[in-house]
Amino acid sequence: MNIIFIHGANATQKSFAYIIIGIKKLKHNIPIKFHYFNYDNKRGFKNNFPEMSDKLSKLDGPCVIIAHSMGGIYATHLYKAFPEKLVTGITLATPYLGLGSAFIARWLFPDWVLLQDVAPGTSPILGMQSVKFKIPWIQIVPQCGSTPLVSLLANDGVVSRLSMTSRKDVTYHNVDTNHYEVLLDKGVSNMINDYIEKL
Repeated sequence: MNIIFIHGANATQKSFAYIIIGIKKLKHNIPIKFHYFNYDNKRGFKNNFPEMSDKLSKLDGPCVIIAHSMGGIYATHLYKAFPEKLVTGITLATPYLGLGSAFIARWLFPDWVLLQDVAPGTSPILGMQSVKFKIPWIQIVPQCGSTPLVSLLANDGVVSRLSMTSRKDVTYHNVDTNHYEVLLDKGVSNMINDYIEKL
């Protein structure tokens, strides 16, 4: 089984270190291979996504995606492109409706490619709306860290709860962490381990 990790914006594969430690302790019936689909925000979605698609197309065997935040946007598009390769997806704090704060900020900072990718109404965000998951897909939703600088709606310090819970084809699990602590939470790690162990 292949487990693909896709980090969040301005992060690296190291953000999954704690989760990976937990997965490595599992006694699974089949060998697990780890793959890291790293990307550079400065290159933008339109340049990063074809490279990820190429990597996924070359993997043999069933694949599981674990993705944080912006990584979940990539994961959703990968499912759209290769539904037959994925058996399940686990996203953490993914903004399925985009980042409301980026809607205005992208006009103030037009050269900041990340804002152009995550604002509501942009092609990476709109492209997810036509995707219908036909495999088990869970979203872990942080409940803490809310700040009005991100949204007047409840948020995890980065993404609004509304954006994280907008899909009807996803199973949601609320956790008492903020946007970044979700990657370091023992309960989240155990939840992911239990989920993978049942595959």
